[in-house]
Amino acid sequence: MKYCGRIYDNNGTALQRVQVVKSICNEDRQAVYEILCEIEPRSVAQELESHLICNSKHDERVYDVWAEKIQTRLKPLCVFDNFLKSDKQCSETWIKIGGWEQYIKVTENTNEFVWLIAVCLYNKFIALQYEIISIIKSYGLEKDAGFVALTMRKDVPMSVESKECPYSTFSNIIQYPDKEKLLLRLHELIDGRAGADVGCVILRAYQENYLIRLPKRKEFESEFDLIGTWSAIHNYLNDGDPRALNRSNRIVIFN
Repeated sequence: MKYCGRIYDNNGTALQRVQVVKSICNEDRQAVYEILCEIEPRSVAQELESHLICNSKHDERVYDVWAEKIQTRLKPLCVFDNFLKSDKQCSETWIKIGGWEQYIKVTENTNEFVWLIAVCLYNKFIALQYEIISIIKSYGLEKDAGFVALTMRKDVPMSVESKECPYSTFSNIIQYPDKEKLLLRLHELIDGRAGADVGCVILRAYQENYLIRLPKRKEFESEFDLIGTWSAIHNYLNDGDPRALNRSNRIVIFN
């Protein structure tokens, strides 16, 4: 914020204008690099989904709380709005240098430095919006995620028409060339089973890069019959859980 000329409180209220820092110190370069690396849209979406239990009333309340926190806590990011609107042609230099990580380390122009931060953050919010739209569709929630990509914008409505999520069926998240062959094998392993027996198969398919990402409930149901509860399956879709990993490592998709 100090490179933008304003200091904000936790509620996003501008407390005072400050003198814009002209030179970029190495400590700030490193801090920016670490912060941007830590922001992972998929993990944010997974954190939200971990609180959903396939009960519409409960899930919509959870979503409302999450959305309010996003809008309230990230108000200060509107300071980047002017930089996003500016006509800076830094992208060619950015690519030539070797990506935003290297650009942050070498650029001496303060405006370009802040512009790069703004663009990186904005792209992450767009990615997050698509993840959240997918969750909304999968859980059948009557909610709008349009505000997510507008988090860094000023004077725009916080609710817009959501874009259609490109991943709406299980087949669409398959990246194996022979989709029919993979689906046939997955049906052999999944049909008639429930809970952990299903979750470990899906996790294995994801680990072996047959799937672009883990499926949402509606995507799973577009191809397979759901026996039992989705949460019982979802509990075994976490590759950070030793129980899930132990089960998935025993699955053989193809020899």
